[in-house]
Amino acid sequence: MNTSPKKPNQPRSKKHALIDKANATTMAAIAATSVVVVFSLVAGRSLLRQYSYQNQVIKQKKLTLMQVTDSSKNVTKLVSSYKAFAGGSVNVLGGSPTGTGPLDGDNPRIVLDALPSKYDFPGLISSLEKLVSSGGYAINSIGGTEEAGAGLELPGPNPVLVEVPFPITITADYGGAQRFITTLEASIRPVYITNLSLTGNDASIQLTLKAKTFYQSEKTFDVTNEVVK
Repeated sequence: MNTSPKKPNQPRSKKHALIDKANATTMAAIAATSVVVVFSLVAGRSLLRQYSYQNQVIKQKKLTLMQVTDSSKNVTKLVSSYKAFAGGSVNVLGGSPTGTGPLDGDNPRIVLDALPSKYDFPGLISSLEKLVSSGGYAINSIGGTEEAGAGLELPGPNPVLVEVPFPITITADYGGAQRFITTLEASIRPVYITNLSLTGNDASIQLTLKAKTFYQSEKTFDVTNEVVK
């Protein structure tokens, strides 16, 4: 049985110390390199996303600038066209822009009356009476209600065309009845006849029409903000 005392630990050699130091330095370098690589990847990804975002912003700004430039040019043309349209010596109906006859009035007002932006039943009755009286017809009745086409007058980006039905009965001779129908068809305000009936004789005919006209709500142009993602 060997009972000799254990030998004390041998001191590490200088070579082993250098190896340990080199290993520690290598590990530190690997750790530092890993940190740099991870940071570079994260930073590179962030920069790439920022670059893509900035490209989208620049693209949208260029498109907006083009639209603004085109709109500015179109405004100038529109103003010029409007002045020519409103300043003619004869209106679209062949009447005087400054007169008060059934065919008179300035062109912008005639166009607004042709397709008004609001439901105005009294105005419709007034215009129908003007048409009838200018032709020398006798009005028996003009029907319709205040609420027939109301309720859809709010301005919006998509204007709504609303029907306004009305019946009208007049008395005229045969030729007058024909002229009245022709007058309605030639009216600056669109009138669509849905039903027609005649009673009487050639000298005195009672003409009853069921018809409808229209109005269209105002169109709005909204300036919007677009979020670039």
